[in-house]
Amino acid sequence: MKLLMERWRKYIDEECEEDEVEQLATFAHQGQTRRGGEPYITHPRAAADYAKEFGYPDAIADAALLHDTLEDYHDPEEMAELIKSVCPEALPIVRELTHDKSIEYTDYVLSLSPDAVAVKLLDMYHNSQDLKPGSKQYNKYHNALAALGGKPNGINDAHWEALTSLLGVENEINERDWQKESERVKNHERNKDELLGDGGQENKAPYEDEPIKPRSKSAPPAG
Repeated sequence: MKLLMERWRKYIDEECEEDEVEQLATFAHQGQTRRGGEPYITHPRAAADYAKEFGYPDAIADAALLHDTLEDYHDPEEMAELIKSVCPEALPIVRELTHDKSIEYTDYVLSLSPDAVAVKLLDMYHNSQDLKPGSKQYNKYHNALAALGGKPNGINDAHWEALTSLLGVENEINERDWQKESERVKNHERNKDELLGDGGQENKAPYEDEPIKPRSKSAPPAG
């Protein structure tokens, strides 16, 4: 660990500037590339830029930069120590986002906390820019997003609208909301019908709303 810390300090030239989170992410992904051949760091950097564009807090942007570091660095525990030393508030989010592949992807997304969901949806948004409908990754993202059932708490409106539009989920969720509302109205009408009697009038007790008849007076006793 001491040797690693020395390597890290040498890598950032022993300076802790505002951009040290990005420098740590770059360090973690050095030598790695995306499928298109570009440096892998372009992905977390784009996710962090989207976080700023959509107005998320700095902690979300920091976690977006670091979200793949534990999965992609050769020693996750050593990387966790580095994250802890540079941006400790991001570590719980990054740990949560590290996907245990034995857990189905949709279940994994549904299990995330609000902060982790925000980062995951930023990750999805960048990765979805050039996905073709029907591709394996497109369907994986589509199904997970649809399973959320609507915009999670804390997700920026513009971010949600853009992502659901990219993945073809917007109309599906709107249709589901319409079906829920339609079913709610049907249930309301059904319950109302159960409270009504024949002829569309409410069941009433036999005496309800009937005029009160005056008591008949007793005849005076005979003289």
